[in-house]
Amino acid sequence: MIRVEGSDFDDEDAYTILGYLQPIVRDERFISDLFTLFEKESNGDPNWKLGYRPDIQLCLNVEGMDCYHFFTHATKEGYNSGKDPASYTWDGYTTWFGTKFVNQVPQPFDP
Repeated sequence: MIRVEGSDFDDEDAYTILGYLQPIVRDERFISDLFTLFEKESNGDPNWKLGYRPDIQLCLNVEGMDCYHFFTHATKEGYNSGKDPASYTWDGYTTWFGTKFVNQVPQPFDP
């Protein structure tokens, strides 16, 4: 999770920050390094062996309150331990989902 604190954020700020992050996290070298670290830190976690790969989240906060929240998966589907790992569709952290908080009420926000 990447958390950015600021005094204020608007839609343009959110898109700009996300725009800087997106090419970094979908780079094959970044993904390889992330997976190597995650596997090492998983200490034999069976979910890793069953296909779990970490989500990446970006939160933009003002005074500790979420203003924008974005996330992406390595695969098109969210992790489900009941699924065969071979059934997942690789996405490589390219599809993002977003939420904008207006008066602390979450609203869909197209990244």
